[in-house]
Amino acid sequence: VWTWYRGKLTRHPLLTKASTTAVVMCLSDLACQSLESSSAQRLFELKGEQANLQNGCPTNVNYQQVGTIENQLKTDWKRTMHVGITGFTLSGPISHVWYNILEFIV
Repeated sequence: VWTWYRGKLTRHPLLTKASTTAVVMCLSDLACQSLESSSAQRLFELKGEQANLQNGCPTNVNYQQVGTIENQLKTDWKRTMHVGITGFTLSGPISHVWYNILEFIV
């Protein structure tokens, strides 16, 4: 697998780095949602339906409780897709260019 990946980096560096960044960002978002869900689940177990997920958030964050508790604890695939798109279109390409500039300077 590593040899295949290195070959892709050599032939298509920008596409490979953008794709890798998108995958890593999606996985990290899913891990984050899992932590959020487990924290919210504990809060719901302690406080029941009166649990306020907004409590403790910065004032500029507006957490909207939508639907049932079960719906709130589900994985937000739309959010994960947006994170992946950001990684593919922005973070990966910007990092690629930035590190090429640094390589040139150093």
